[in-house]
Amino acid sequence: MKKHCLSAILLLLLNACGNLPVDTPPEGIDPPASNLAIGEAHKLKQKGNWHQAITLLEQASKKYPEDQVLRSELKRLEKAWELEERLLEDRILVAEMTATREKIKILEKLSQGEPDNFLYKTRLLFTRQHANSRADSLVACGRFHGEAHPRLAKLCLEQAMEVKPSEETGELLSGVNDRIRQNKRASVSRKANRDTQKRKREVTQLLADAEKAIDRGAYVDALSKLDKVIEEDPDNADAQRLLSETQTTLGKHVETLVRIGDQLYREEKIAPAVAIWGAALELDPDQQEVTEKIDRARRVLEKLEAIRSREQEG
Repeated sequence: MKKHCLSAILLLLLNACGNLPVDTPPEGIDPPASNLAIGEAHKLKQKGNWHQAITLLEQASKKYPEDQVLRSELKRLEKAWELEERLLEDRILVAEMTATREKIKILEKLSQGEPDNFLYKTRLLFTRQHANSRADSLVACGRFHGEAHPRLAKLCLEQAMEVKPSEETGELLSGVNDRIRQNKRASVSRKANRDTQKRKREVTQLLADAEKAIDRGAYVDALSKLDKVIEEDPDNADAQRLLSETQTTLGKHVETLVRIGDQLYREEKIAPAVAIWGAALELDPDQQEVTEKIDRARRVLEKLEAIRSREQEG
């Protein structure tokens, strides 16, 4: 309601001021009132109130006859409505013809069921004539919408071929079908390009995250991200280089931790040795030898704990 009031007030103001002397604004500077009119017209158009939008700009153009932007916007809006109106009318045409074709099928069944029923025959004849009379409009629909709305054009031409087939209509339909196939291929290509760009962005982000993980020493996390990069982009040289460097660095860390654990174990510091070996295993879970060392050390700890328990009981 508030929006409609604003439009009405704006129209009244423009009408009231139409006969007053107006200072022509400097060239290249849009008058505030005309800007308001254009903005309000856009809002009205978005809501489907085309006539109100055009009327508003017509009134504004009378108020500011030298405003080229305003005049251009009015022409653009009028042309847009002309196309929209034609589109909606042709959709109605297709809907009506769809209903007419279904009506013909029903009347044919009724006429077949009662061959001597004059009313059925008359209705069928009249309905067929009505359908035939729409053939030219359907062809015009197909020709007009072939580029911008090929699927609507296809419906129009298919219906035209049913009621009044012709070589010209068949050629138009063939061309529209070609256009639809081209559009589909283009759509598939655009989607593939979008997917490729998306994968590139994901790979770039994964590489950046992997480098950050390496900087903070999170090598396992870095390797996981680098594996994903190579899965998406097997030929990525940066990912392969970082993967090789990270695996080498990680291997050195694991070797160092294993040696420290071995030294602690030899010094009979079994629990600390298990902890160090566990850290090495977290960095490289595939270290079967380290797993065996941990298992052996834990059995030793269990035996020592059992001996201490017996001694305390004794």
